[in-house]
Amino acid sequence: MATFARFLVVGASATGAQYLVLWAGAGVYGLRPSVASGMGYVVGALINYVLNYFFTFGSNRSHVSALPRFYAMALIGWCLNTGLMLLLADWLGLNKWLAQMLATAVCLGWNFTAAKLWVYAPVR
Repeated sequence: MATFARFLVVGASATGAQYLVLWAGAGVYGLRPSVASGMGYVVGALINYVLNYFFTFGSNRSHVSALPRFYAMALIGWCLNTGLMLLLADWLGLNKWLAQMLATAVCLGWNFTAAKLWVYAPVR
């Protein structure tokens, strides 16, 4: 439970950055919500790697091993996030913030499971 709580703290930082990029990209620069959200997901992923490696999971896995796993996890998460935003906000016309909250919830489940069981899993 403590690991998940730390994951939520780190995730809140990354999600805040992603939502800021969504706000600026879609609200200020007129980008489609899926594009702005996808860009924000990349920004959030950069924050996530370092904080989760050291703070959340205290991984003993080398960066040479963990980083490619993280990129694979993040790519799948990016596809989930951006695909859901494309479907919900761009195609179905759902409010971009509601669509983003739904996409965030889906990605939270994916990211925590993949990070705990694979990306940062202890080397035995």
